[in-house]
Amino acid sequence: MQADRISYDDPSDAASTADEDGSAFTVHHGPPSARSRVIWWCTWLFVRPLFLLWPLGVLGFSLIVALSGRVDRRLTARGKSSRCTYTPAELGGCPAEWVSPRNSPPKANRPVILYLHGGGFYFGGLGTHRPICTALALTVDADVVSVAYRQLPDGGVGTSIADAIKAYEELTETVRPSRKIFVAGDSAGGYLTMKVGELAARRDLQVPDGLIGFSPLLSMFPERYHVARPAKDAYLPARRVVRVRRHWLSGEVPVEGVLSPLHASDLITSPVFLTAAHNELLAADIYEFGRELHRRGVRVEVHAWTQQLHAFPAMVYLVPEAQQAVGETAAFIRSIVDQERQDREHYHE
Repeated sequence: MQADRISYDDPSDAASTADEDGSAFTVHHGPPSARSRVIWWCTWLFVRPLFLLWPLGVLGFSLIVALSGRVDRRLTARGKSSRCTYTPAELGGCPAEWVSPRNSPPKANRPVILYLHGGGFYFGGLGTHRPICTALALTVDADVVSVAYRQLPDGGVGTSIADAIKAYEELTETVRPSRKIFVAGDSAGGYLTMKVGELAARRDLQVPDGLIGFSPLLSMFPERYHVARPAKDAYLPARRVVRVRRHWLSGEVPVEGVLSPLHASDLITSPVFLTAAHNELLAADIYEFGRELHRRGVRVEVHAWTQQLHAFPAMVYLVPEAQQAVGETAAFIRSIVDQERQDREHYHE
């Protein structure tokens, strides 16, 4: 597969966000693989109707929570690679799991990735997202710590944010200053990732060395999806996302800072890596966020793939494009680590 370096939100408008020097901060990948096409259409035909019909009342909500818990418990007991070690832990008061390359010698300067799983603040956990954590650990040669933050029905988005920033703060106290810390997440976890970047600045903490969002949720106002350019998302119907917002904003813990990370771009200074499935429901927000960061001079990469599922990098062993996205992520992280090393060596010369 080829990756053409371009700078645009829509393939028909290749010059809309070009830099003055002709460089670009967006990379368009395509065409999709045959496997991705099949998975996309199967999802559109069979999964999307289920999302449209699933009841969002008390019964439907309870079924989602019960099913999620069962799936994650089953996966937590399985899905381990012989190439990694998996160490149960606690971080920020939440269950966590450290994933580390087995055959790589211990490195005091190996980067650490705090991973915040997706799942719409309803489902997902250590088991469901172990594959992406494993892939990142092996491809980046990093220690990845996945955190099972509280989510519905144990608390709304405010609770999830509180757990995420507490986990980050505790991590900075234990692994810095010798190691670089990156924060990553998909979908709802991408929302939490950007909130960590925002709140670290608000609290005068040392900001993450990089923020990575796989199809991050950037707006808590899903009504905007109706007025955004037409999206052909394989399984996220806009009108259903609008209805779940009331659940997201429930709970006793208020959201700290801005409600939508899309409106916090002026506080984020860490380098940012974003992926989007072109025409997915969240794509317009992702492109807008990338533009704002780029306008402010923040290092940002936006990688767009055609005909992929929302948050497809988390499906790393299912589609070839997910493995490519992990490779691009690894290149982004290594470039930051290598640049810091070069700057340190140059300083001591």
